[in-house]
Amino acid sequence: MTLCSGTTPPTLNPTSPNGIVGTWSPSTINTAASGNYVFTPNANQCASPITLAVTVNNPVTPDFATSLTLCSGTTAPTLNTTSPNGIIGTWNPSTINTITSGNYVFTPNTTECALPITLTVTVNTIAVSITGVDTLCVGESTQWTSSITGGTWSISDTNIATIDSNGNITAIGSGITTINYFLQGSCDTTVSETIEVTNLPEPILTDSYVCVDNLTGEILAPILLESGLSNTNYTFVWTLDGDVLPTTQNNHLATATGLYTVTATHTITGCSGSSSATVSASSIAIGSATVGQDFDQNQVITVTVTGGSGDYEYILNNGPIQSSNYFTNVLQGENVIIVRDKNGCGELVLTVYSLNYPYFFTPNGDGFNDTWNISGLENQPTSLIYIFDRYGKLLKTLKASGGNGWDGTYNGENMPSTDYWFTLLYTNNDGFEKEFKAHFSLKR
Repeated sequence: MTLCSGTTPPTLNPTSPNGIVGTWSPSTINTAASGNYVFTPNANQCASPITLAVTVNNPVTPDFATSLTLCSGTTAPTLNTTSPNGIIGTWNPSTINTITSGNYVFTPNTTECALPITLTVTVNTIAVSITGVDTLCVGESTQWTSSITGGTWSISDTNIATIDSNGNITAIGSGITTINYFLQGSCDTTVSETIEVTNLPEPILTDSYVCVDNLTGEILAPILLESGLSNTNYTFVWTLDGDVLPTTQNNHLATATGLYTVTATHTITGCSGSSSATVSASSIAIGSATVGQDFDQNQVITVTVTGGSGDYEYILNNGPIQSSNYFTNVLQGENVIIVRDKNGCGELVLTVYSLNYPYFFTPNGDGFNDTWNISGLENQPTSLIYIFDRYGKLLKTLKASGGNGWDGTYNGENMPSTDYWFTLLYTNNDGFEKEFKAHFSLKR
């Protein structure tokens, strides 16, 4: 028989399985050492003594490690149910908990001559926490702190936010990103938290104009400034040149000039954004127009604006719009100039007369240039035109205001194609009596 030292020995039965009754010597098995045990049958039995050889083996110690150090939260090793030296058994508890330290007992199976052992597991815990604001608006900055210093800060998406070595965060783009704090030591520790960055509201104001009265300066009509945002999700603060206005809605009716600013705040995120616009005064122009020297071949009309607060454009005789206040190649006679406020505050209409004369005429009866006269003098009934031939002979006297010109005849006879001279007596634009002499051509 083979036994394990220290175990409970079996009882030596005084009756053999085949019914022989006797005694054992020694009467009980000693599990401290190996030995022989003799069974002697009682008298009057036809039986012989027998010897039981008992071998006592010393128990084996499983050669598992008896201590283990882990970092909190790491993956625990599996508890093997067979020792390196071949002892099979069970562990209690059966798995290692990496949250707290503790003892784990290995108990060999009953068929094993082996001793239990205890594995002491030490869990090192570094309790690190980080705190800070977890919602930011684009452009805002804040600082996160850690319960243990000496670690390294990082952020998962630097397009959303940046963080420096002191935990200072600057939000640069909208979205959700993760803040990491890494602490290096016997047990490396990383703590992570998320933050959300929200875009700022974007109200949009546009520079505008209000029309004012040139005499009183009174605004003729206010203008509506629109933020472009709804009243549902935002609150609004309006200012004029830094002074807060009573308007709390998304639009404001401007009744004065100046710098307007609206600040919109999102009712959920608390993020704010601003926009500014200048409201300027505009009005009808005050001014005059002058034409160049009478009978100049390249006359120029000049418009001079002497009053008004607008930005003006100019139109001559319903022609193209121009930004210049000069007009060249002016037609003879009446010229109408419109000075228009670009901001829609009205028009100034000016009229000037340009005096010039035709340089030729063709009295051939075709209905074009059949007579010669000087236009633009219709309002001067005393103005007279004297027409002469090359020798100074007076051929025709005309009233410029009469509308009828010279038909190229003298005493009913057609005059030849050549140059003719004229003298004009008239009143110029400055009110002075003037005399003008020049020549023109008759072409047949």
